[in-house]
Amino acid sequence: MAINKDEHKKNTRLFLIYFLIFLCIIVVGIYVSQKRKKENVQIIQYGSSAIGCVYFTQNSTRGLWVKYSFNVQNQKFKGVLRTYKKGIEIGQQYEVEYLPSNPDVNRINFEKRLNSKAIGD
Repeated sequence: MAINKDEHKKNTRLFLIYFLIFLCIIVVGIYVSQKRKKENVQIIQYGSSAIGCVYFTQNSTRGLWVKYSFNVQNQKFKGVLRTYKKGIEIGQQYEVEYLPSNPDVNRINFEKRLNSKAIGD
C-alpha cells in the first residue's frame, strides 16, 4: 500500500515536530544538569551552612519529595529535594548548605542530621 504525496508531507511534518520537541527536552535536561553541577561546585567553594527544618514530605514513585526551610540573617528561605533516603520525617533538622550571595541556591545534607536537643529545641 503506497501513501500519497499529501500523507507523506503530513507524516514528515509530524516527524519534524516530534523530533524538535524531543530535541528541546534533551537540551533543557542538559541545561538543568549543568546548572545543578555548577551550583554544587559554587556551594563547595563558597558555601555557608545553616540549620534547616523539614516541613513537608511526600512519597512518590520517583522517591521522597522533601521541602525544608532555613534562616539566613533573619530571612526565611525554602528548598525542595527528591531523595531515596529512608527515615526522613517532618520536624527533623539537617545542615543546609547555601551560597551567601544567593541563599536560594541551597541543598540539604541528609547525612548531617542535627540533634534538636543540642541546638536548643
